[in-house]
Amino acid sequence: MFAKKTIIEQNFRLTNPRNVSKQLELREYLECKPFKWYMETVAFDVLQHYPPVPIPPFAQGEIRSMAAELCIDTKHGGMQAKFGLDLCLKDQSGRTGEQVITMICLFLLLN
Repeated sequence: MFAKKTIIEQNFRLTNPRNVSKQLELREYLECKPFKWYMETVAFDVLQHYPPVPIPPFAQGEIRSMAAELCIDTKHGGMQAKFGLDLCLKDQSGRTGEQVITMICLFLLLN
């Protein structure tokens, strides 16, 4: 079910990325292993003991045009599918599509 959810994320293009070259130098100097190694070697059973908590939907439903009887539809294309417009499924019988959009809200604490 999670794969069918569409996640609308906040636009981060306006954020100012920091220079992390000193952190990368320290990581190389200390010969740190990648995080993937840690998850596979040390914390391989973390999901067994701490399963992911599902995020409840902030909003869910169809996104309908006010000008025409059209709704946003992904045509079962999955999470990376491009959105298109099609006749609203609620108004048409016998049609298929994927028009239920789920939006979640993630609140991040940044310092």
